[in-house]
Amino acid sequence: MSEDFHEELPDSEVAEIDAATGSGGIVHDPQPLSQQVFGTAAIYLGATLLLIAGCETFGGQLSFLPRFWYVNRTLWIGFGILLIPAGVAIQSLRTERRPRWKPTRLGRRFDRIRVYSRAECHLCDVALELLADSQYAAYLPPVEVVDIDADPELRQRFGQLVPAVEFDGKIRFTGRIDEILLRRLIEGTHPVTLECHRPR
Repeated sequence: MSEDFHEELPDSEVAEIDAATGSGGIVHDPQPLSQQVFGTAAIYLGATLLLIAGCETFGGQLSFLPRFWYVNRTLWIGFGILLIPAGVAIQSLRTERRPRWKPTRLGRRFDRIRVYSRAECHLCDVALELLADSQYAAYLPPVEVVDIDADPELRQRFGQLVPAVEFDGKIRFTGRIDEILLRRLIEGTHPVTLECHRPR
């Protein structure tokens, strides 16, 4: 693709956005089920090993224990001691995801968005994925994708500039979408309706 082009928005169209042009901070995901399972399993396994060691110490040799338990008894006890805090640490972990952004005013912006694209265009796929992201799609109309190779005039106009993203008849991005400028564009545009689009 040729050199990327991003149209700067006039100051009159842009509202001040905090820090990284977004509101809110880090959002913690709920604990994944696998993390809970591994943490609980480690705690129970460690407790079981220590319980077996205690029963053997105070109640004599246990007949059901395999031979390798007695060969490495100290190692198994140490392993059990380590498993309990390890399990607690696993359960206490919190995963972080990127900050979720939203404009200061709710409502859908623009009446039409077109993405001029072509087959086997990686940057086009990236642009479409970004526009489909729920934190942006909720404030934008459904995206119309236009294949420039199906129209000689469009192919001549855009050439290697795809993806070219058009908002209400005005090209705002070519080559790729700058996410920061996309946020500024959404924030600085007056909503055409208070209803938000719910992407499927």
